Parts: sequence; C-alpha cells; structure tokens
Amino acid sequence: MKKFFCAVLIGKALHSSPVTQAMDTGFFTRKLLSQAAIYDDLARAEYELFDKYSGLKVGETIHMYDVPIDLHGKQERIHTTRSGDDQKEDLVLIHGYFVGKLSFFKMVKDLSQHYRLWTIDMVGMGLSSRPEFNSQSTEETIDYFVESIEQWRRSVGIEKFHLAGLSLGGYMSGMYALKYPDKINKLLLISPAGVSKPVPEDETNKEIMQLPWLRRKLIEYITSLWRKGYTPHDAFNSIGIFRKPFINSYVKRMTLQGDQFDPGFRYINNILLLPESTLKCLHHVLTLPRASGHVPFEDHMHKLQMPCEIYYGEKDWISSEGAYRVAAKGGLKGGIHIIPQAGHIMNFENPKYLSDLMIKHLKGSKSQK
Repeated sequence: MKKFFCAVLIGKALHSSPVTQAMDTGFFTRKLLSQAAIYDDLARAEYELFDKYSGLKVGETIHMYDVPIDLHGKQERIHTTRSGDDQKEDLVLIHGYFVGKLSFFKMVKDLSQHYRLWTIDMVGMGLSSRPEFNSQSTEETIDYFVESIEQWRRSVGIEKFHLAGLSLGGYMSGMYALKYPDKINKLLLISPAGVSKPVPEDETNKEIMQLPWLRRKLIEYITSLWRKGYTPHDAFNSIGIFRKPFINSYVKRMTLQGDQFDPGFRYINNILLLPESTLKCLHHVLTLPRASGHVPFEDHMHKLQMPCEIYYGEKDWISSEGAYRVAAKGGLKGGIHIIPQAGHIMNFENPKYLSDLMIKHLKGSKSQK
C-alpha cells in the first residue's frame, strides 16, 4: 500500500496549487477535483500494469516518479520510470503518439537486465504535466519536444546514453540526436513516423482506391477529420454511445487481454478525459495516410553522427520508403530490420523479439558511459 500511495500522488501533484487549494467548494472546485480523480485512476491503471504484468515490482525493481524540468521558462514535469543496475549503460525509451511509457511495460524487464533503463512520458502526454500547447509550426513543435528531452536529461544527470523512440517518439528522438549528437551513443528508431517525404495526393488516392471497400472508407473518413484539424479527443467526443466500443477496440489492438484489459481500458479512457495538451501537435508534424513528415527525417538522416538501427513490423502501415532511400544511398550508419508477426505496435505484438534484437544491436556497438 505504501508503494501505491506514491503512484496515486502523481495526479494530485500535477494539479495542486495555492490557487486550487484556496478556492471554495463551488462548480470549478468540483471540476478540478474531478480532473485530479482522473489522474489518480490513470496512475492506478499504469501502476497495475507495470507492477503485476511487467515482471518488475514498482518501488523495488522499477521506480516511478516525476522529474521537474524548466521548459521555455515554465516549470513542467516528466513522469519517469527507472529500472536496472545503476552501474550499467543508460538506455532511454520514448513512446509514440497518444499512449505513454506504458507502451513498453512488456519490454522493461528484458531491457533492464542489460541497461539502466529509463522510460518517460513526453510532456503533455501520459502522466506528465499537460501545459497548454501553443506551437504554431513544425519547427516550433520539434523544438518543444527536443528541448523537453534535453531538460529531462539534465535533471536526471545522465551524461551519455542510448536512445530508442517509437513512432512519433522515434521522430523526436532522431531530431534530438541531430541537435545533441554528443549525448547519444546509439539511436534506435522503432517504426518511426515522419521519416518519408509526403507522397503526392494523386498517388495517394491511387493507393487508397486499391484497398478493400471498408478499409478505404475508413481511411477516407479519418482523412476528412484530419483535414478539419480534428484530434483524437475531438473524435472521441463526437461518437457518443460508440465511445466504449471504440476504446474496447483500441485496447484489444494493444493485445491487452484477460486481467490486463481493465487497467488498459481505464488508462486509455482517462487519457481521453484529460486536456489534449501536446496531443494537438500531430498536424504540425505528420501527414496522412502513412505518417510522412512535414520536415521529413530522411532529408536529415545522413547527418547523424552515431549508429542508427531502424525497426519496422512486417505488417507495418507507416511509411518506410524514406528510410530505404537513405540506406540505398549509404546515408544510414546501421540497418533496417523487420519484426515478424507484428505491425506498427510491435512493442505490444512481438515485444520479446524486439527487445532481444535491440539488445543485440546495442551490445554490438562501441559505446561510452
């Protein structure tokens, strides 16, 4: 119970302030308390999945806490886990869009046997603080996330580390490695978004027309919402009675079944009940339908000063053409690897295979503490 008490405090700490404490028990106070309750349940769901199903025990072999950072003059918090031996090399994992560091709960045990392992919730996501997101361009958005990672690094006192990022986290990890090359030993990009250049609209339409009718209509519907600037929160709030089936489907795609389903459902549901914050960033960074980049990473990948390994699922929907173009030109200081029996969320679908391959590639590199 003592261990769990620390996790529950996370949500309250994120929203406690002298202003909140001074308000009397009117409508706004109830609303704030409701948001604190959402954070509490989000923390409980995350705690349960890590503590019961990761193979590690919270407070003993994996530790959860908030790391304060100064981001463009404002105080924010990055929710963090740390596991593994403090004498080993550091490996940092950064999740993809929407789902936080919970993405890696099936991988942390294997990876922390070889590294001092850190996982973080990007600012504005998961259990990190949720500031108002005001970036107006791709460049501002990249800077916002890259600097949050750098400020986190300084706060925890890591000098040099391996960095692995998934999807949107892969894109931001790559951009971080470009700006701070002296901090990275080796870069691992797991189904990274934003790598390829956008495909002309007429070519995209031809590809979509070749898909089965139902899938084609779904892509067309999602694309129409995207062009209107909708976010997952907008879509969630617009579907009414279909909210629960929507979340059920999402959690099943995460391969969370049996006793894992309930905390998984609560985790996703609570994220959709909290402020959007940096979840509004996506339109500044990516294009549909295959998550190409407004500032494509393929145009910059050859500048990386460290080895870089890239992983795609054999059934991955995300665009990999840009990575293969860079590799064909000799601009990739590493390889491209296909994860079997997996699509874009290989961290859920085939986590053991992915972890083992990452360890193999990291052990094969010469790195410095």
